[in-house]
Amino acid sequence: MTESDENRLVEQVALGNESAFEQIYRSHVDHVLKTAAWRCDDPHEVADIVAETFLAVWLGAGTYQPDRGTLRHWIAGIAARKFLDLKRTYRRKVALQDRLAGRAQITPDEYEALGDQLDALRLADTASAAIAGLPIRQRVVFELVAIDGLSVNAAAEALAMTPAAVSMRLTRARRALQGTLPPQPQPTLTGSES
Repeated sequence: MTESDENRLVEQVALGNESAFEQIYRSHVDHVLKTAAWRCDDPHEVADIVAETFLAVWLGAGTYQPDRGTLRHWIAGIAARKFLDLKRTYRRKVALQDRLAGRAQITPDEYEALGDQLDALRLADTASAAIAGLPIRQRVVFELVAIDGLSVNAAAEALAMTPAAVSMRLTRARRALQGTLPPQPQPTLTGSES
């Protein structure tokens, strides 16, 4: 599907055309699902992000501006904001639970789940662990640029930030990742290559 085809579909979605929405959904759901799965540990969170993203596409189709980026980038930005919203909500919920309980009580099931999570982290690819260890704001910016392929300006637009702020977070993320990733092995020369 060409960019102009997608732009026409978005115009139709803004007018309430469900068939046009279904075409956009089918074209972009795999990418949103893949990036949500990359960002989230819980399949329920992935499903929530995908649903919230496409609800926002349906409701906000009239706000899409093709001159500011492709439809894929617009949808990726929506998904990134939904992920941030989900994490903010989770942090608030945990903080409230901690205040209400006076201190966090961990059940035996939670200990077991925590052990499973730690085992999974130890087995995870070093790069994935390093990216996951980034502060959430740096992580989202890094993922939008490095994984989703957005430019700094497109990521800034998607996150409603200035390009300078995105560049700063991206630089910090890259610097943090350089310190955590092991050095790459250098190729050895054989006798015929020296």
